[in-house]
Amino acid sequence: MVMVPVIRTSTGACCLVSLIAVSLVIACGDGGGPSVPQDLPPDLSLSGDSVATAGSPYVLRYRATDDSGLRFIVIDWDEGGARDTIITSNARSAEGTRSHVYTDAATRRIGGEVSDNAGQSAADTLPVRIRSDADSGKVALTLDASTTFQTMDGWGMSLPAPVSMVFGVNPLASFPFQTGEDDPLYRLLFDEQAGLGLNLITLYQWWDFDGSWSGAVRPTYEETNDDDDPNHINWAGFELSSRWPNFGVARRAQQLGARLKLTVGGVPGWMATSDEAVNPAMGDEFAEYLSAFILFARDSLGLDIAYLSIMNEPNNKGRLSATAHATLLNRVAAMLDGKGLSTKLVAPEAVSINGAVAYTQRFLGDATTLARLGAISTHPYGGDTPENWSSLFTLADGAGLGVWQTEFSTAPSGTGGTSYTIEDALRLAQDIRRHLVQGNVSAWFNFLGVGCDCGTDGGAGGALIVFRPSGGSSFEYLLPPRYYAFGQFSRYVRPGARRIGVTPDEEAVQPVAFRTTSGNIVLILINPRSEGAEVSVAGWGGASEVSVTRTSATEQGADLGSFAVEGGSVMLSVPPKSVTTVIGNNL
Repeated sequence: MVMVPVIRTSTGACCLVSLIAVSLVIACGDGGGPSVPQDLPPDLSLSGDSVATAGSPYVLRYRATDDSGLRFIVIDWDEGGARDTIITSNARSAEGTRSHVYTDAATRRIGGEVSDNAGQSAADTLPVRIRSDADSGKVALTLDASTTFQTMDGWGMSLPAPVSMVFGVNPLASFPFQTGEDDPLYRLLFDEQAGLGLNLITLYQWWDFDGSWSGAVRPTYEETNDDDDPNHINWAGFELSSRWPNFGVARRAQQLGARLKLTVGGVPGWMATSDEAVNPAMGDEFAEYLSAFILFARDSLGLDIAYLSIMNEPNNKGRLSATAHATLLNRVAAMLDGKGLSTKLVAPEAVSINGAVAYTQRFLGDATTLARLGAISTHPYGGDTPENWSSLFTLADGAGLGVWQTEFSTAPSGTGGTSYTIEDALRLAQDIRRHLVQGNVSAWFNFLGVGCDCGTDGGAGGALIVFRPSGGSSFEYLLPPRYYAFGQFSRYVRPGARRIGVTPDEEAVQPVAFRTTSGNIVLILINPRSEGAEVSVAGWGGASEVSVTRTSATEQGADLGSFAVEGGSVMLSVPPKSVTTVIGNNL
């Protein structure tokens, strides 16, 4: 773990550390974290190395969730009827590992099936190529720039919600910078050369924007103005003082090139049903309410809301039906059109990929909504399977839209724990690659950019930058391995880059490749195994050399220099448990 030197904080920041644990209860989505809606079947995902060696144990990871209670999971190893049955004792979630030793070189399809107490079931499969011992450690890849997939829109994060929800402060705004440094945290997040190069930010209306958790801003400004004009606003409902720093954070990020996405988490009680969803009879008022937000941001705060999501996780516990969601999208799109606003809609922001498919099918047929859409969005907390991703991408691509993954993170064992490891970074890298390859996602958001390592509810478990109290009024901030693993993607795969083919696409060293707007080819290699590999990569065209950076147990985004391309190929040694980025000029 890398520590940046200790930086002194203000008194307010110290208050943050002592109280922050109170606020992360609802940090992931709504009501304490991501969950699969009750009306959905159980969800099962299998993961593990795509290549194994005969005679050595193969370790399979499984994860299952269901609100009605899980009964059991059966693993079929696809070898001579070998099976494992895992009793889940009616738990709502279960995860762990199972191992199996394959005897012969062959391609196997490991199967899994989970059953719940409601009589529903779900299945997943994982292909694994079993190699002989003589072939292990040798990988041959070929780049295919003629085969193209999605075009990238970029990389994003959410503002540190745990801080902003209750106290009206935010590490990016309240953390004092060292003398002579120009906003080092902003550089670490937004600078393409010195940091991650993030270019998208999610602002959550119900804590980042209207301040309803802190009381700094009251969402009542439209309650008494029933004249269908969002320009008629009860301005007394707004608190514009400098003590609400998230506005300044968003402005600074915008100045550095980040585009802002506003996501609605909840609505004022006067327009809501008992379960905090929008009352269908209030559709026009809801559209006016959001238009007023956007006008307020533009005219009073200097913020350009490029994207709008009308409801965070509408299918979470069935809080907003697909029909009601589609109707609201239509009303909001019409209001944005009528006011001449350029804000694009991002929808449905579902909690699961299969949920996103169902909601998207309902609203894509509406011409008013379709003309206003900027992307199809989802949170992959459930239904994270190739089949569901393919269905969602087919819908989006048919409408000329990209798919955005807008809220996800990979936390180490024990949320908020202090053991940040290369294994945690590799899980994040594999999640990103899976969504890029299986989902054809054009934008990938890590849920939190910044979290506090001050207890299990501090948000550090999935954040890219971590704050830690160091005694008295001092803090230090840390860049865990996941920060550098994320950067192996975001620093080099910039907006406009197009994913290209690489074969084989599932290998012991897991590849994903892009061609940038300048013609460079970027290849990312993930090796999650405990053994290194010798990798031959062909298809660089006219490139004479490649440059290489790597994150591993001993390297943190390290620049490894250049390697010669000979006969159209380059040979690389990829160490165990590493993420390597290879860049070749292919003009």
